[in-house]
Amino acid sequence: MLATFEPAGTAPAPSLVCSFASHLDAFGRVLRLSDGLTIGRAEQADLPVDDRGASRLHARIARRPDGAWMVTDLGSTNGTFVNGVRIRSAVLRDGDEIRVGAVTAFRFSARGDLRRTALAA
Repeated sequence: MLATFEPAGTAPAPSLVCSFASHLDAFGRVLRLSDGLTIGRAEQADLPVDDRGASRLHARIARRPDGAWMVTDLGSTNGTFVNGVRIRSAVLRDGDEIRVGAVTAFRFSARGDLRRTALAA
């Protein structure tokens, strides 16, 4: 299933807000997280990104059994970063920035307070 973006303000928690991308039309778009998803350059990624610095299958975001959301690097060449720190895996908290590749970043919103999350970017 490919990821689809929803207009700002319509996506319930949890969500990703595109905070930096190679294409300006992606900035500010909101992606609802209902299941886990993969991020990467490959067409088969759930959330394909146009970023030469991203691996084909770069990272995965998934809900743990306890309900927390986690991001895991899938062995990418250039790494996955949460709030500027390179990670192998990390539990996501409201407002965390996830960066993959050279020009792709998302802000995680656990509560769906998307306007506040986007402004914090």
